[in-house]
Amino acid sequence: MKHLENLSSITGQNIFLRPIVDSDYQTLFSWRNESMWLYLWSHPRRLVSFNEYANTLEKSLQKDVDIWLMIMSKENNEPIGFVYSYDTRPWDKHTFLTMFLTPTSRGKNFGLEAGAFFVQYLMDYFPLEKIYADVFEFNPISQSFVKNYGFVQEGFFPQHRYHQGKFWGMYRLALYREKWNGIKEEVFENIKKTSSNQS
Repeated sequence: MKHLENLSSITGQNIFLRPIVDSDYQTLFSWRNESMWLYLWSHPRRLVSFNEYANTLEKSLQKDVDIWLMIMSKENNEPIGFVYSYDTRPWDKHTFLTMFLTPTSRGKNFGLEAGAFFVQYLMDYFPLEKIYADVFEFNPISQSFVKNYGFVQEGFFPQHRYHQGKFWGMYRLALYREKWNGIKEEVFENIKKTSSNQS
């Protein structure tokens, strides 16, 4: 599914997406080891060394992750997050999507913009019929966020993740190509309007 040979960047109003490079590893490592976010990417919630993280990341890029793009701010050319697709099933025509934004970059339309451009990229270049997103029950902001793209709930895994002293469920949501084709113009128009209001 990889299509990065000729991809330099995907440019939006306030952000651009570019392929991950080796020099990004230190930034990604600092996000990975931030204590407040350990529950996102580590089942045992443990800190790791840079070498361990880099080795794990390399294996993921070779095996599980199909396309990993850094989310960059156009204002200062600094990384503010990432988005990637993984666990793609070409014969079943679906993939999974994950996105992360630093807290200081949230609430500024960057996430909606990055997600929309990434979804459009996947739909344009690959014969996908469905994109999945897994969202934890304790994260209503992300639940609302993916629904802005037209994702609908297809499943629920009760008591799936232990977090802050209790067990929480996980929602599995899906965006269908037909649905995306019906709303994408509205999504991008909303991004354009919001960006104009912020400028």
